[in-house]
Amino acid sequence: MKISIVTINYNDRNGLERTIKSVLDQTFQSFEYIVIDGGSNDGSRELLQEHTNKFDYWVSEPDNGIYNAMNKGLEHVTGDYVLFLNSGDRLFAQDILEKVSKTGLEADFNYGDLEMEDEHGSWIKKYPDELTTKYLVNAALPHQGLFIKKEVFDQYGGYNENYKIVSDWLHYAELFVQKKATFKRIPFTVSIFDRSGISSSSAHQELHDKERQEVLQMLFSEELLALIKENNQLKVENGRLKRLLQSRTVRLALKITGKKLEKGKFI
Repeated sequence: MKISIVTINYNDRNGLERTIKSVLDQTFQSFEYIVIDGGSNDGSRELLQEHTNKFDYWVSEPDNGIYNAMNKGLEHVTGDYVLFLNSGDRLFAQDILEKVSKTGLEADFNYGDLEMEDEHGSWIKKYPDELTTKYLVNAALPHQGLFIKKEVFDQYGGYNENYKIVSDWLHYAELFVQKKATFKRIPFTVSIFDRSGISSSSAHQELHDKERQEVLQMLFSEELLALIKENNQLKVENGRLKRLLQSRTVRLALKITGKKLEKGKFI
């Protein structure tokens, strides 16, 4: 099995250097490494030139955004599975690719957990053992921990460049819903995701929400979305009720009145 790792970068030399090191330090070496730089002017190109003999392909030229760069990378992929590990992201440990190889990649999409990292610290984000429509409506899988079968791109094409933020989510959600693509969880942490570079501007969030809503309406029926929304609201309300019933005020009231709480009712 051959793994293709694709890194895209634009003006993030420090993040790119960390990503490159985490890949080149792997104990498992049956992989190809492709780097697509968007014509950076911060020293990224010079860094790539320093490591030019370590890459199977690299280029530094202007592009039309993240998904255009990712599609450029796909044009040079020759491996069985593809992992997009973009600048700033890192493989969790030096033996991750070896562990992935031993575990085996069989599904169209194989996803592992992430270590989330920001200025406040780090934590492990775990993903569901089984992917469901409800999960995809509410959340997304991490491209940093997602090994995708190359045949998927050969058959269905690359990423939709009309979307600027959610096209990777659109890609696998559409295949899950309409093409019945197979998904399998890798039972360990695959990558480290540096959240400090995420834009927190209102414009970024507004575009994300707008694109996500368009995709939801395109892929899922209004009835299903309404049902999931109702289920989510009920879950929130149940959580609030549970916290209320566990509060010191309620416990004190029960003690004073001599009542008990059974199945959500006072007796």
